[in-house]
Amino acid sequence: MQIIRTSIVSFFKNNYMQSCAALAYYGMFASIPLLLLAALLLGRSITSSQAALMGLRRLTYLLVPEFQEIIVKEATSLSRLAMTWGWVGFVSCLSCIFPLVTAIRNVFLTIFGAKRKRTFLIELMRDFVTVILLIVLLIFLVISEIIYDELIIVLLKAVSFPLYIFDFLVNVVISSIGLTVFYYVFIPVKAGFRPIGVTAGLVSIFWGVVSPMLVFFLTLNPKFGIAFGSLKAIFLIFMWVYGVFCVIVLGAECIAQWYLQSQKDVRS
Repeated sequence: MQIIRTSIVSFFKNNYMQSCAALAYYGMFASIPLLLLAALLLGRSITSSQAALMGLRRLTYLLVPEFQEIIVKEATSLSRLAMTWGWVGFVSCLSCIFPLVTAIRNVFLTIFGAKRKRTFLIELMRDFVTVILLIVLLIFLVISEIIYDELIIVLLKAVSFPLYIFDFLVNVVISSIGLTVFYYVFIPVKAGFRPIGVTAGLVSIFWGVVSPMLVFFLTLNPKFGIAFGSLKAIFLIFMWVYGVFCVIVLGAECIAQWYLQSQKDVRS
């Protein structure tokens, strides 16, 4: 509890909400290219591309449950033009993801008080590898959702367990695995598996509880954001992505505080 309390205080004291706003801006631009590349690669790797899109829809629901149809619809429309893209389209998608990767790395470096020690070219290659890893991670999560959809019917026949509880637990497990890999990729120090794994689990549970509450809030307030007119959906998606990054950055702060505490214990 002490680490969580210290992390929350540090989060607001260091004004990381401003950093989360920047990440949300880059995340908005990177979301469609990420989903599009995953859909294209999955469409060629598995038997049914419709199953891949269904997995993308479920995964998007975990992040932005109120607007997953809009995002997946755009990715689907663009994927139909994949044959006309070539390498130019592929590089364009990667270039949209690069700023997000760089921004996340810079925020995590600030949180852990670290600095970039490598040359520009090596850092550029590292960011490129990170982009590829993010795409692979997204594909893994989509495949996990596809497998879950295939197994859920069999499991429900064999186990008498409430569907919503089972669905929540599975989504928490999938999200925890994804966040653990995500933190491992971006954290600039060797924090250890326990701080990263525990924090990833707590972040997944927290977002799994908060996300339906936000959906319920929008259901009760359908005119929320109406001042933005036709841009209402963009505004709400941006706010949702902003909330996701606030939770992720707060989790990184918890890992940083845990890491600092462990370093103090070793020295003493």
